[in-house]
Amino acid sequence: MTKPTIMILFTSLQDETSVFPLSGVVEKVTVVAVLALFLNYFMKELKAVQRLREADKKESDKKFEDIFSHQFETEKKNIEAITRQADTNTALTVAINNLTDKIEKIQK
Repeated sequence: MTKPTIMILFTSLQDETSVFPLSGVVEKVTVVAVLALFLNYFMKELKAVQRLREADKKESDKKFEDIFSHQFETEKKNIEAITRQADTNTALTVAINNLTDKIEKIQK
């Protein structure tokens, strides 16, 4: 039911209550019916909001996972680069030591 339909129904029931001996009952039934319609509408809206929140949460979780994966890969590449640099430094140290030994032998 739409809002105008509810208002027409409510108005027509109010008009009938003046001649209807059970006017209190009709008024209570009308209030309960309006509250039930409102509750139904509210629950539909609440479910829609919950679906939106769940979709936002999934999207947010996916973005976080992507950021985390990217950061993990970056750190992995950094560790590999540091390891290569350490290996290069070790090789350079060995080469310098060998060159130093050769220079010392030549000087003797």
